[in-house]
Amino acid sequence: MKHVFLLAVCLLAASFISTALADKKIIKLFKEVDPAVVVLKTIERNIEASRKGAREVAFAGLGSGVLVDNRGHVVTAAHVV
Repeated sequence: MKHVFLLAVCLLAASFISTALADKKIIKLFKEVDPAVVVLKTIERNIEASRKGAREVAFAGLGSGVLVDNRGHVVTAAHVV
């Protein structure tokens, strides 16, 4: 019974250690790619016609993308723009 308990404790400790190492890797990865992540704000303006006359309407959008080169090109999903 002692061996089973000892094995369980060792497995639990190994789990915590591997989780901590994974967390460190994720944090390191985030710090490396964070400068390339951008927020995109869009505004679409249209003229809407009605019986009362025309009026301007605006639709705002918000999304994210990632810088892919030194010239500022951004890759994002089609629905963002």
